[in-house]
Amino acid sequence: LRLPVLGLAVGWLLLSGGALVFDRVWAAWAMVGLLGGLLYLRYRVAAPGVWAGLLLAAVGYLGLQWRYALWSPAGQLASAGAVLLYLLPTLAVPLVGARVSWWPPAQQFVRGPWVYLLGLHVVVALVAAVPAGHTAYLSLGFTGLAGTAFAAAQVWRRRLPEEPAVQRAGQPDRYLLHLSYGLLTVGLLTHVRLLALDERFFGPPAEYVTAALFFATLVVLAAAAPPATAPVYRSWRRLHPWLPEAALLFGTATLAHHVRMPWLPLLWAGAALALTFLAARLPVRFRRLVLYGRLYYWLAAGTASLACLRYLRPEQLLRPEWWAITVAVASLFGYVTLALQAENTPYAGLSPTWDRLARPPRR
Repeated sequence: LRLPVLGLAVGWLLLSGGALVFDRVWAAWAMVGLLGGLLYLRYRVAAPGVWAGLLLAAVGYLGLQWRYALWSPAGQLASAGAVLLYLLPTLAVPLVGARVSWWPPAQQFVRGPWVYLLGLHVVVALVAAVPAGHTAYLSLGFTGLAGTAFAAAQVWRRRLPEEPAVQRAGQPDRYLLHLSYGLLTVGLLTHVRLLALDERFFGPPAEYVTAALFFATLVVLAAAAPPATAPVYRSWRRLHPWLPEAALLFGTATLAHHVRMPWLPLLWAGAALALTFLAARLPVRFRRLVLYGRLYYWLAAGTASLACLRYLRPEQLLRPEWWAITVAVASLFGYVTLALQAENTPYAGLSPTWDRLARPPRR
């Protein structure tokens, strides 16, 4: 019992010393050196209780930094550069912790707490560095970090193709996926918040840029293939398969919000044609998207009818809006022709549930 208590005392002493000077930039470098050196020493030498003490010191000191960065006194950390210079050195603490967090009884690394700590530290650095009133930068930052975390999970998993190696490494890709989906959710929420504001990027509304990046990130994440070997986590089985639908839903809602009604039928008809044309050329796991072409067909027909009744008058004949609706209606006939020519080819390989939706039984 004495050794674990002494290990906790080491962490408490480090945290107590850091609490006296945590507002100094040089103190972060000193804490990185001390914590990094002790973490590596603990990795090389068996010392019961030291790991918990060092985790206490790391979390406590980073917590003090977060409080100071987010609610610093006036005149302190006045610029984004000052914030990053203050917070980025201690980014090395969770990185070193994840590298050396070996747990002998289980013969594996314990990387979950350090990965979460790393993600939280980066999020705080982003929030503290972005000036007030710049929600668009937050949305871009969260979305970019989500894509980075997902890419890191993919790279790490490819280095560990076998299940025993993944277990021994502490399943770091699993925790990176958690960070990725969490950051993606926060990025979406900040983008929705941005819709109620009036921020601009070099003239155009800032939400155009944030929406484009978020949609592109969703598409890239959806295109990633699940691991070919075990373990396949719940996020791969339950969340990842629905990312194509999430991308379609987000893109549809964004266009419906920003595009004027007379032009929407043309977009929906184009989406129906594109999905039907590409479905047979996509991998089997994306082939169900051809069914959404039917939804876009009916959406185009409904919005075209509504636009004709509400937005077109006789004096608007041959104007751009009239031509847009005319082309959209003509495209719907093209969609029907393409769908009839495709027959059953796009539906090959669908699961039984999707096959019943694609080809409902005739009574």
